[in-house]
Amino acid sequence: MADLPIATSPLTFGKEPMSSSPPNPIIGASRTKPLVLNAGVTQVVKSITEVEDKAIKVKVQLMEETLKSIQGVQNNKPIDISSLCLFPNIQLPHKFKLPKFDKYNGTSCPYADLTMYCRKMNPYASDKKLMIHYFWDSLIGPADACFSTLDKSKVLSWHGLTHNFMNSF
Repeated sequence: MADLPIATSPLTFGKEPMSSSPPNPIIGASRTKPLVLNAGVTQVVKSITEVEDKAIKVKVQLMEETLKSIQGVQNNKPIDISSLCLFPNIQLPHKFKLPKFDKYNGTSCPYADLTMYCRKMNPYASDKKLMIHYFWDSLIGPADACFSTLDKSKVLSWHGLTHNFMNSF
């Protein structure tokens, strides 16, 4: 039995086997041999930590953006309706029903989206104010966010709206 080689076991750290005595249960107690971790395990731990750090950073950024948007809304100034509308005195045609649009999010061809919008709004094409007023209903996501922050003076004409839309995307 003495001639048999010492077998390594899962309790072996590094190249030397652990002693047959149980580990010291006292935290911070010194060991006679240092604990050696495999380099692969260290890399896995670092990778997991990096992924968790990135996820936390993304969540913090989203929370900051949400707080900024809420803080921007919470001013106590009275809001004038006419300052929010492009054309506050617009008259809708009798029994007007807005067509359903495929929403443009800024990732496809803006010319194709503009063409589809004009085709669906063709019965109202002579009323440029109506066309401009409802253009935002065909936008979603980044495209909507971009256009909602534009200066109103740049989109008071159909030409200005289409020019800004095509140049933005």
